[in-house]
Amino acid sequence: MATTTELAQAIGTLVATTAQVVPITLMNHNVDEAAEIIAAVAERCSAVGMTLTRIFVDPELGSELGLKDGTRLTHAGRPVVVYEPGLARQLRFEKADTA
Repeated sequence: MATTTELAQAIGTLVATTAQVVPITLMNHNVDEAAEIIAAVAERCSAVGMTLTRIFVDPELGSELGLKDGTRLTHAGRPVVVYEPGLARQLRFEKADTA
């Protein structure tokens, strides 16, 4: 399995190169690992000059992570957590509009 750093780099690259907000599925990751991945992606994106504006999570996963709908993360760029029912174990990272 890829390390958190490797996942953050791959997810950051995907977010940077796609126009649409692509869902990322966390298959075999526990809550602590999911939290680490979210933080690492925010930090990685910021390190390459890309700002994340919102991170979409399922309400159940958000609750497990201790994240509330509408709150800002403390990580780079301070993206807002948005609950999106039906995502299950998926996350969606939205970058700032660069147009």
